[in-house]
Amino acid sequence: MVKTSIELKEEADSISTLFDDIQSLAAIAEENSASTEEASSNVTIFIDEINRLMDQISLFEILIKNFQEDLGKFKI
Repeated sequence: MVKTSIELKEEADSISTLFDDIQSLAAIAEENSASTEEASSNVTIFIDEINRLMDQISLFEILIKNFQEDLGKFKI
């Protein structure tokens, strides 16, 4: 009877340790998920900024073209 009680306690301790490990893994997975979400958000922001930069470059090209046309009106 005592032996069975000791074995049950050992099993309970093993199960407790297993659940602690599972909780640790779940916490790590949650942190990884948060990091992934943050990285995804940063990539989205980066893409938006690149698109804005491309828009500004297009406007700059138009400005250069207009400036060249205006310069063509003058004779040196």
